[in-house]
Amino acid sequence: MAEGILMSFFNSRAKTPVSVGSLPDEDKSDPGLEGQGVSRLGKGTTITGTVSFGGSARIDGQVEGEIAATGTLVIGETAVITTSRIEAASVIVAGKVSGDIVASEQIMIALSARVLGNLYTPALAIEAGAWFEGNCKVMRKDAGDEVLQGVGGSNDATSGGRP
Repeated sequence: MAEGILMSFFNSRAKTPVSVGSLPDEDKSDPGLEGQGVSRLGKGTTITGTVSFGGSARIDGQVEGEIAATGTLVIGETAVITTSRIEAASVIVAGKVSGDIVASEQIMIALSARVLGNLYTPALAIEAGAWFEGNCKVMRKDAGDEVLQGVGGSNDATSGGRP
């Protein structure tokens, strides 16, 4: 991240700005996750199948399959995700994702991220220089839950190559 350039995103739960810039290493606290019990899939972990978190989570390993979290989901710089769909309240991406991301609150894409898929959320922040290929639909928060329930699986954006 360039010195002096910082994008921040308003965290509706904490009511404080969350840095979109460089995410901390997996051993440090994550923006938007302070004070929450966080599940972690560490670097070197590989999972195939559906993964569900009953709260917030951080992924630094590899997942091939659908991912759901009821809280904030952080996809760290070393993470490689291949999925038809990620669904969470908030999603912060710093790693590689191939698949659609659906967030009821916000999606943030950091400089180190590579995202191939469609984004559906009421609030979106993409750091300058981040790699994103797909479509995005940003809707009002009050319309979000209704619209997000109708969001289907992958489409054209995820039928191409992998990030």
